[in-house]
Amino acid sequence: MEWTGEFVFALFWLIFVLSLGAISLLMLLIRKGELSRVADLFYLVPAATATEKS
Repeated sequence: MEWTGEFVFALFWLIFVLSLGAISLLMLLIRKGELSRVADLFYLVPAATATEKS
């Protein structure tokens, strides 16, 4: 594995921006009382992953 600038930036983006952004959005939806939307998003993930892999 080569620690290039692009690799470090991609790793930073995946860890901090996407992960923390997703958790923040999840907490915001829960706080707003949108529990049905949160549940819909959880049920959507396996279907989206299956279509993405195909």
